Amino acid sequence: MYESKEKLTLPPLSNATRITSHPFFSTVLIGLSIAQLVAMAQVYFSNLQLFGEVSALHRAGYLEIPTLQSLQRLGTLEPTVFGGLFFTLSTGAGLTLATIGAVWIWHNLSQRNRPVLILLLIIWVAGLLMVNLNGFNLFGSLYFALIPASVSLVYLRCLPPETDRKGLLNRLLPLYPLALLAIIWGVQADNRLFLNIRDFLLLSNPVGKSVNDFYYRYTLYPAEAFKSLEQKLQRPIRLTEIRPAALDRRVASQMRYRDYLAVGSDEPAELEIKQAGDHLDWLNNGTRILTVTPESFFLNPSDLLVKFSRQTDRSAFLRAFTFFGILLAFPILLYCAVFGILRLLTGLILQPSRATLLSSVLCFLIGVVLLVPVYQASRRPVNVENLAAALDAADWRDRTAALKLIEQLQLDITAYPSYEKSMTSRHLPERYWLAQALGSSKEDRTLDDLLTLLGDPQPNVVCQALYALGKRGGDRKSDIIYAILSKIRSTHSWYVQRYAYLALRSLGWRQPASN
Repeated sequence: MYESKEKLTLPPLSNATRITSHPFFSTVLIGLSIAQLVAMAQVYFSNLQLFGEVSALHRAGYLEIPTLQSLQRLGTLEPTVFGGLFFTLSTGAGLTLATIGAVWIWHNLSQRNRPVLILLLIIWVAGLLMVNLNGFNLFGSLYFALIPASVSLVYLRCLPPETDRKGLLNRLLPLYPLALLAIIWGVQADNRLFLNIRDFLLLSNPVGKSVNDFYYRYTLYPAEAFKSLEQKLQRPIRLTEIRPAALDRRVASQMRYRDYLAVGSDEPAELEIKQAGDHLDWLNNGTRILTVTPESFFLNPSDLLVKFSRQTDRSAFLRAFTFFGILLAFPILLYCAVFGILRLLTGLILQPSRATLLSSVLCFLIGVVLLVPVYQASRRPVNVENLAAALDAADWRDRTAALKLIEQLQLDITAYPSYEKSMTSRHLPERYWLAQALGSSKEDRTLDDLLTLLGDPQPNVVCQALYALGKRGGDRKSDIIYAILSKIRSTHSWYVQRYAYLALRSLGWRQPASN
């Protein structure tokens, strides 16, 4: 323990100004509220940029994804508010919980020790520097500045001015089940864990299906807000003063082949290629990033595009932190929310200590119960020998496991005629994996099945049918391309349009020259 002279003493707070009611949850609410405000602004301005870029591609005569027709929702608050939740429940949750943890450690374990405070402040400043490592990132800076500052100040008001280390273990009681659940779920983790969670938790009940539909409807808006240039599906570019005209056309052709699509000189674009003597300057918002000769460009344009993208990518650290938030912070936040509700209800009839204990036990039991269907799904006794019987089984989970195995081993599904019953299954995961399994076959009948699945009401199934169609070819290739183009024009789903466009590109379809 540090000597008392190293202890930082803060002025005591009066009872009138100290927050005493549910301090943890009050603080989390503050952190998430700030995150949501920042996230909505981030998604809103990203949507404005997206609309400008898509409009430019449309005016230039390209097949734009998403289509202007599907962006009609941008005129409402839905994409901004619900899209912002993506950052709130990932980046915001991560920063909020990390800050609460840091303040709790400083207050309770280090006894408000000054060197520990300095170390925590250094970590905070380092986060701010990292989020701006490749150039100033406005919204990343707002997340990393406002949330830790506000959360720490609010949480300190929640804590008593003097620390009591005697009851620390008891106060940590709600976290013990969380640690046990992390171990239990971690043991079951493999490369299909998230797919099994989706198939056997989310898609097996109405509430989970609503969550899945929400994800497909709104997550591409926030995702677009912090993608690098190379991660985007289509990128409008400007070609300025490139002479002779033959060189301009050749550059445009090479870029169009990689979905960097030339638009008008007054249109928005993150990449402008401008001739400067015998060189080509690659500009981002007027700033020169690369200078190359035409010869070096044509030698390997893909490498230059990757280099340009990475040098102009200001959101790499924010994406990494957001992934951490999704993987760790969001499950913890979900656990805390369930515990808070249970604690509120049990507190109405029990003493505080017993209510906390019961709520902790119930949270643990809920976590174990949720694991059961995921565990059972990964232990289905399906193999090549009993594959035909599994496809004809009464339990949809056995049929789904069989379809997964067919997809995994790249078997021709027409060897098992009973698969046709899955075409009309009411279970979404079964139809999803059927679409994937059909992609391994080259038979005409399976092509007709895939074209039928394009009319499925669930975007999950349609996306996998499109992915499978992208692997087909042969004599009916033109029919496939026509069907995919028709699907793009008829759907308002950005996800479906994205998969459709990728399928077109896999089939060799290319954008026409700009008008």
